[in-house]
Amino acid sequence: MPTNVTAEYAAAERRYQQAKSIQEKIAALEEMLRTVPKHKGTENLRQELKSRLAKLKRELERRKKQQKAAASTEAIKKESPALIVAIGFPNSGKSTVINQLTGAKLQVAEYPFTTSTPAVATLNIKGAKLQLVELPGFILNAQESNTQLFAISRIADLALLITDPFSPLEELIKAFDTANIKLNQEKPNIKIKKNMLGGIDIIGFENIINAKKEQVIAAAREFYTNAVIEIKSKCTIELFKSALDPSTKFLPAIIILTRTDLATQEQIDAFRERFQHFEIIPSTEKEKIITAIWKKLKLIKIYTKEPGKKPKLDEPICLKKGSTVKDAAEQIHKDFIKKFRFARIWGNSAKFPGAKVGLSHKLEDEDIIEFHVR
Repeated sequence: MPTNVTAEYAAAERRYQQAKSIQEKIAALEEMLRTVPKHKGTENLRQELKSRLAKLKRELERRKKQQKAAASTEAIKKESPALIVAIGFPNSGKSTVINQLTGAKLQVAEYPFTTSTPAVATLNIKGAKLQLVELPGFILNAQESNTQLFAISRIADLALLITDPFSPLEELIKAFDTANIKLNQEKPNIKIKKNMLGGIDIIGFENIINAKKEQVIAAAREFYTNAVIEIKSKCTIELFKSALDPSTKFLPAIIILTRTDLATQEQIDAFRERFQHFEIIPSTEKEKIITAIWKKLKLIKIYTKEPGKKPKLDEPICLKKGSTVKDAAEQIHKDFIKKFRFARIWGNSAKFPGAKVGLSHKLEDEDIIEFHVR
């Protein structure tokens, strides 16, 4: 903070730092702009405040549109370990793919806009029941009409981009990017903590590709006033800003390619070249699609057993990869943690069958866990 600012500015800055909502942040920034001294020494500060204010106003408007879209949807709530959305242009074959994967009977027709509201099916992967939602067809050059798609995609864990080799998929990806949803882009590994001394400190400048130190600090100041930011992976300045922006959604995605029988091998190869950073699977390869979905979701299945009984192999618990015995206990019952004595493990994470472990033990896919409580 400049040393020659007014007491009113300093008070407004404190309100900004303590603000919980976007509206409070906007009000505080407007007060900071009104009270900041207007001379050459504060020119950069005023520009930074204006930039931050404009960004917050855009985000507020985006959230209002999102809320409106959410209110107009049928209540799509996450009711399984993962929610998968099927996205594509009208008549792209979404319903056919979902029916093939789930055994559902969604309406299929040769004309576009068959799906006018989100349709929910259940995808069963070795006992793990996941929600698969077909979204209405994406409409090109109609960002307002697609707000429902964006709103539901924000609560999703994975997107299936269902398309034929001839559709302008780049335009769909670009529209999602405009809505601040990054399809199949890895979120940079960035750690942020409050700077008790004030100001912005950046650790790992060298990991920002082709950017100057001043650019990185300016980007950070769009979102933070006092922060120590550690950049632990290589990324562009644009992706760095997206990672700092709390409204950004990073959504893993797989391309499911339909109507390959209508395309030449050259056309299919050209499509694969255009989207080489995506995993692309023909819609006819059901088992390959299911395997890719499970891998992309980074989930593990855990089976439970009671002492002296067989494991419940038809009732798996789904957890994020890297989860512990404590995570599994919390998902089963909150009292398990209070009454926990130890657990026994069979499977890949066990040193030997029935190994005795504590709450911090990391689980692996298809482990069997037996809880012992007081």
